[in-house]
Amino acid sequence: MLKKLFKTLKIVVTILFIASSLQAQDAPKSTELDPALVAQGKSLFENNCVSCHAVTDEVVVGPGLKGIETRRPFPWLVNWIHNSQKVIASGDPYAVALFAKYNKAVMTSFPSFKEDEIKSILAYIKSEESKLVASASIATSGTGVQAAPAQDNSKMFNIILILLLVVIIIMILVLVLVISILKKFLKTKSDLTSTETYILENKADYNAVFRSEWFKIGVAFLFIAIVGKTALDGIMSIGMQQGYAPTQPIAFSHKLHAGKYKIECVYCHTGVYMGKSANIPSSNICMNCHNQIKTESPKLAKLRTAWATG
Repeated sequence: MLKKLFKTLKIVVTILFIASSLQAQDAPKSTELDPALVAQGKSLFENNCVSCHAVTDEVVVGPGLKGIETRRPFPWLVNWIHNSQKVIASGDPYAVALFAKYNKAVMTSFPSFKEDEIKSILAYIKSEESKLVASASIATSGTGVQAAPAQDNSKMFNIILILLLVVIIIMILVLVLVISILKKFLKTKSDLTSTETYILENKADYNAVFRSEWFKIGVAFLFIAIVGKTALDGIMSIGMQQGYAPTQPIAFSHKLHAGKYKIECVYCHTGVYMGKSANIPSSNICMNCHNQIKTESPKLAKLRTAWATG
């Protein structure tokens, strides 16, 4: 009987493996970028580029960088980043037109950037493009109203519950199998002890299992966990945090930043497409602009102190 159980499990595992393999073959090829390369590019971009450029189509000081690799070949981009004024002085038509379009704002030169570092910045921009495309597809799907982000935590919780139930069921089956094998073995013996006779003659009292305290506690825990998680997801999905506006340590105006200056929400709230609510921007993000704008404003003294102390 034990051999049959193992054989059945082996068949099930084999079927699941084949199904997952077929699904992987049918799925589109992954175009994920190297996370280490993207992380390096993000650091370089945020420390050197973000005060003048966005990874979207939005104009900050210079043009938005969405799709930059499709606009210019890589060698041109390298020369431009190393010394944009040199490229303009060479008479390059695209460079001259770009310089004139953006009010002849001189781009900072980065001659020390290696090609690998520039590739990492481009990889970061491309990864952000992919996130924006994914978010746009979610926003335009179904009824046209932006859908909530994927509930990774909820899925993980459900998976854990299912695994827990599977483990409990397997343990029960194993116990039943062991008892069955033990009884078959005892039937072949002629000289049974009193304990062995008791095991052989007494049937398992499954009602006692259901009446036990541990069983009741386990069922109650699973019930409370499932109901509680479902209720929490329901409350969050109806926007219980909508309109939440705590007192800020520094006066901040969305009308000024997002309204008048049209700064993209995702520029400050970098995780807005990944969770149920927008994250609080770090002082580094604020100082990308304010290390050049209103540098002496007393209203920003707390910001400068927070930034300087890390």
